[in-house]
Amino acid sequence: MEMMSAAARCSAETSGGLSATPSLSWLPDSVLLEVLSFLSVRDLIRSCRVCKRWKRLVLDKSLWRYVDLTPYKVRYSFISSFIIRFYRDL
Repeated sequence: MEMMSAAARCSAETSGGLSATPSLSWLPDSVLLEVLSFLSVRDLIRSCRVCKRWKRLVLDKSLWRYVDLTPYKVRYSFISSFIIRFYRDL
């Protein structure tokens, strides 16, 4: 059985085709947002690279209401520039 990558599934979904194998692409956005809410910041950022749909979902405001940066060594200047960029793009 041929395994299809997540990017290929997203591509097939956006081109109008559906594969016979159930995949995450069949789930509604609300369910995927719930699943994504359990990921760490690092994993969320990595998930952005899967496909356009996942990037749109990862950028959803509901996932970024609470961000725990305690496991990371982050400089104050980086955080402030990130926040400024984030609100400028809204």
